[in-house]
Order: sequence, then structure tokens, then C-alpha cells
Amino acid sequence: MKLDRYRLTYIAGFLGSIIITVASVITALAYVGKQGQAYSPLNHFVSELGEVGVSPAAAVFNTGLIVGGVFLVIFLVGLATLLKGWFRYLFALFGVVSGVSGVLVGVFPMNNLAAHTQVALTFFNTGWIMVGLFSLYILFVRPPPFPLWLIIPGIITVLSFIAFLNSISGLTGDALAAPTDRVAVWNVTIFEWMLIGGVMVWVFLIALRLYLAERASALLATAKSPA
Repeated sequence: MKLDRYRLTYIAGFLGSIIITVASVITALAYVGKQGQAYSPLNHFVSELGEVGVSPAAAVFNTGLIVGGVFLVIFLVGLATLLKGWFRYLFALFGVVSGVSGVLVGVFPMNNLAAHTQVALTFFNTGWIMVGLFSLYILFVRPPPFPLWLIIPGIITVLSFIAFLNSISGLTGDALAAPTDRVAVWNVTIFEWMLIGGVMVWVFLIALRLYLAERASALLATAKSPA
């Protein structure tokens, strides 16, 4: 089977979203915090899963983020090549910066808080633009492989990014670290998990649409071919 650019794009999207999701779930189930608490997305940052010396399966999360993130970079670059005109370069720019910064979050876990905060904020500040740009492309260009309803998960994801960024505005670096006195429900971590989940769903759905479009094209070609 020839692995062309189109096929590589959706395969990378599937692998990236699935690897990061599975690594997160495994790490969360194994998590035991400093106070002996279990992990909860209601009051724990995503990055706490990768905190070496605290999270028992930190290596699983960080490795999954690095490997899965590399696949997502491949997916985003491949997706950019499927777009038309100058817009592809703008999308590719934000896609690469967002994807690489996501990989670096795994390279620099919370133990290295200064570097970790920098790369994480780069991901947060470019990720919503990337998703928003693609949603606008679908809305105005209406490319055949991507139905209009794909802007719905895009909008939800963008709003989650913005809500999270707004919730952390004014917080210092120390406040962005794992809090000792933890409230039961914290809107900051909920918004963060919403945007991470939104990105994973968004990537998976786009990859799925590319796969289904390829399958439909293959079936149509088969039906038209002479017996």
C-alpha cells in the first residue's frame, strides 16, 4: 500500500490524538499526589500528570506527549498542504509552532517550571489561532472533504482556549504550579482539560473525515471500473 501525503496526514492524526489520550488516561489512573490524592481534572492541571517525582507514571505521560506530539506536527503540516492558496502557509506556521511547543511540554515537565511555563503558554497562545484559522477556512472556502459541521468542535475548542487563557491572566508562575491547598472544583483546570480534549477530538474528527473521503473515492472508482 502506497503511503502518500494524504494518507500519512490522517494516519498521523489518528496516532497523535490516540497516543496522547491513552497516555493521559493511563497516567491519571496511576496518579498519587503529594497529599496522597487521586487525580481529578476538576482540580488538577494537565501538566501534573508529567511531574517527575510526584506522578508515578510521569514517564508514560511525557513520552506519550512527545511521541504523540510529533505525530500531530506531521498531521498539521500534512493538513496545511491540503489547503489552497497563501492560507496554507499561515495555517502551517501556527500549526508547527503550536505542535512543537506541545512536544516541548513533554520535554520540559513541571519540574522545570520556568521552561515548562514558557512552552505551555506558547502552545495555549497559538493553538486557539490554529484551530480558529482552520474553522474559518471551512466556513468561507467550503472544501469538499470537510463538512460545515466541523466548525462546531472548532468553535468549542477555541472558546475553551480563550476561557482558559482568561482564567489564568494575572496568575504568577507559582500560582500556575500545583497548588498545595486544592479546592474541589477549579475552573482553571476544567478549562484546560476542555481545550486539550477539544484539540484531541478536533484532530481525530478531521483525520476521520480524510479517511472516509478516501474510502468513498475508492469505492466510487471501483463501482465505475469495468467488470
